[in-house]
Amino acid sequence: FRYKDLQFFCLDSNREFFYLWTQRQWLKEKLEASTAKWKIVVIHHPLYSVKGNLNNLIQRWMFDDLIQQYDVALVLQGHEHAYARRTVKSSSSSSQPSSIHIISHCSPKAYRINPPEGRFDRIEKDIRTYQKVRISGDTLVWTAFDAEKGTLIDSLCIKLH
Repeated sequence: FRYKDLQFFCLDSNREFFYLWTQRQWLKEKLEASTAKWKIVVIHHPLYSVKGNLNNLIQRWMFDDLIQQYDVALVLQGHEHAYARRTVKSSSSSSQPSSIHIISHCSPKAYRINPPEGRFDRIEKDIRTYQKVRISGDTLVWTAFDAEKGTLIDSLCIKLH
């Protein structure tokens, strides 16, 4: 769905290979046609897991290249009952982020995780979170809050290049 300069693309990652392939084709078509300044993909299974290097490889293989190719700013994910933020750098410039991947949840259940070293910019265990996204012109401000305390735990600002 689209709201002004922001467009969301929601995917169902809890499906078999052929259904994911159909979603890949759909996502490619919709991203190619999008004229939105800001694109956000919402998907249940994280493309880069906090539980190990090999988790969710099919989802990563299906969608990650499209996310990079079509300048998706944020990838909002869940499933792993932890909080994590990962900056994916653009292949053309090591200083400019291509997309920001966020893993979060608000369930009382927490998993024991042993995240791959160096994969994430920020990780929080045993915390439930909610996020806010604010857009003003060429700037997107994203903030994450502790759902129980209401305190800020993470934030970032993305400016269009």
